[in-house]
Amino acid sequence: MKIKLFPEAASQYVRRCYKGMPASAYGLHNEAYCNLLEQVNDKWLDVETDFLFSDQFNTAPIEGVSVNGLRVMWTEVEFIEGDIRPGRVLDQWTNCHYAANEIPAECMTEERKKYLNLFKTPISRTKQELYRGVKLYLKELFPKNEK
Repeated sequence: MKIKLFPEAASQYVRRCYKGMPASAYGLHNEAYCNLLEQVNDKWLDVETDFLFSDQFNTAPIEGVSVNGLRVMWTEVEFIEGDIRPGRVLDQWTNCHYAANEIPAECMTEERKKYLNLFKTPISRTKQELYRGVKLYLKELFPKNEK
């Protein structure tokens, strides 16, 4: 599973941190994290699939950037390749995920069933974001001949 970050993922992160805050707000974002995001803006990153979430991704280690990988929120992700989440169930008791037809019996008890959630695909992108994604995809398919 891979994710591609928006070209301006780092600045989107900063804007998200200050959304709805007064203009005088300062220090709500993590500068070190922002600097790491700047290094991977517009890049494809491998996702660790041991622990899955509906609104964020844990990346695999990124050479030269982070030996532990990064936690990236859905708002900074432009594309997802090979998304394995649809059709899987997240057990919030154990933080494990299973194919919907392979849920262990111990997770199906009355006490534990309330912790099972079917992965839903995240909220759809806005029309503007979808248009931008299609435009980028078409640019990749039909690059202009450079002379």
